[in-house]
Amino acid sequence: MIKLLITIDTEAHRGKNPINDWIFGNYKNKEYGINKIMDLLDIFNFKGTFFLDIAEYWTYGDAIKEVGETILSRGHDLEMHIHPDHFTKNKNRLFLHQYSWKEQYNIINACTSKFKSLFGFIPVAFRAGKYGANYDTLNILHELGIKLDFSAFYANNWCKINPLLSINSLSYYDNIIEVPVTVFKSFDLLKVNRVDSISLDGCNFFEFCNVINNVIESKKLDVIVLMLHSFSFIRRDYKYLGDMIGINWHTLKKVQRELKFLNELCNKKLIENVTAQGLAKKIENQEVKVEEKDDYLPSSGGKIFQYLCTLERSYLIFGKNKKATLFILFNLIGVIMIATILLFFLF
Repeated sequence: MIKLLITIDTEAHRGKNPINDWIFGNYKNKEYGINKIMDLLDIFNFKGTFFLDIAEYWTYGDAIKEVGETILSRGHDLEMHIHPDHFTKNKNRLFLHQYSWKEQYNIINACTSKFKSLFGFIPVAFRAGKYGANYDTLNILHELGIKLDFSAFYANNWCKINPLLSINSLSYYDNIIEVPVTVFKSFDLLKVNRVDSISLDGCNFFEFCNVINNVIESKKLDVIVLMLHSFSFIRRDYKYLGDMIGINWHTLKKVQRELKFLNELCNKKLIENVTAQGLAKKIENQEVKVEEKDDYLPSSGGKIFQYLCTLERSYLIFGKNKKATLFILFNLIGVIMIATILLFFLF
């Protein structure tokens, strides 16, 4: 049975009240951050794996301890995430791969020690901030006793685990097990290709369902890793400080539908929800095997379907993402040109 991990990167980077605006999401006396995410997970009998940016302890202090304790108190999995600039205070080096082996070791070792002192255990899993790991990162994780790395992201320029060990399959690097973010072919038209993660907040609902069904039918992957962020339901002012300005109801309702869909698959025994801790135990007990096998890149569907999903996704982040904005403008220009030609011939 395919193992399903729902991973939530939990982080707060800037703003007047970043812990609230990016993590807890208190808005009009209700919470729409991690507690809302856990509410939804609980409704559908899921356990999430929360990757907490422990480097933010050097920015926000014991507020990070409160975040971790909130997650643990509700029975979800807490693992380690690192955006190194919170530790180094160097905003020109946002990725771990921009640091030397010695610098990375100092960062990751200090964060691992802080994680243990705050929560009483060493994390079993790690994900680099912005997926910005390299092979030095993996070697250091091995030295520090961390078993699973979740940083690999195929076709993502920020990830520097080059060459990648796999696209979507589990793989060993020494004694570290690489658990990639599960990706799919989201666009393939006129020699233009795009790969995206199976993101609960980023995918179109039907696109999401198609990809999950594709993976199940293929029987080629043992694990699916889904993405979400602590701020996925929060609308923020991207132009300035990133302060919360409202709630993203569209995403919240869509994620609820996706979790219901996944719950139905669990009830049919097609997938099984596990956490990073649970996956490590299943690998140790050989219930999940890490072995060389044919890799697999699922697709969301036909070319027209891919085009329409890409159009919707670009519309939702128009003005926030350069590529999405250009894609929308390109399509608008195309529509205007076609309309102009039609008018010319009709009149």
